[in-house]
Amino acid sequence: TDGDRVGRAAGPSLALPADVAARIDDGEELGPVMDDLLDTDGIAERGGAAGALTNGRIDRAEALAAGVSGALGPFVTDLY
Repeated sequence: TDGDRVGRAAGPSLALPADVAARIDDGEELGPVMDDLLDTDGIAERGGAAGALTNGRIDRAEALAAGVSGALGPFVTDLY
């Protein structure tokens, strides 16, 4: 916001595998759950769950960038 305008958007929405979703519902964090599932360490610092769930077609940074870019609309064009 700049005091007058607000930008809202969302990045990609990915369905979680049922076993992952159940663990998140039980209070676990997504990164460690994905590490456990994939037998990795630090997936959140690499492609993230988005990267793993799309086989690298979109990664964590790209997903975040899409959401932030959409939210910037009211501030980067006069169409709003």
